[in-house]
Amino acid sequence: MANKIAGSRDFSKRIMEAAQASKTETVRNLIASSGIRKDVKIIYDPDGITVVFADPGCCGVSITLRWR
Repeated sequence: MANKIAGSRDFSKRIMEAAQASKTETVRNLIASSGIRKDVKIIYDPDGITVVFADPGCCGVSITLRWR
C-alpha cells in the first residue's frame, strides 16, 4: 500500500481528496485496490491518514502518512 501511494501521485491525491471530503467508503475502496486484503481501521484528519492493521487479541501495526 505505501509503495503504491508513494509511487503514484494520482493515487495518493485521490486518497487525500476522498479523505478530506469524508468519503470513508471511497478511501476504503482505494486502499483495498492497492492489494490490502485484510480489514483495516482507517483514521484520517486534515493532517494525514493512519491505517491500522490489527489482529484481535494479538498485535497490530499502524502506518501514518502526512499530507503535503
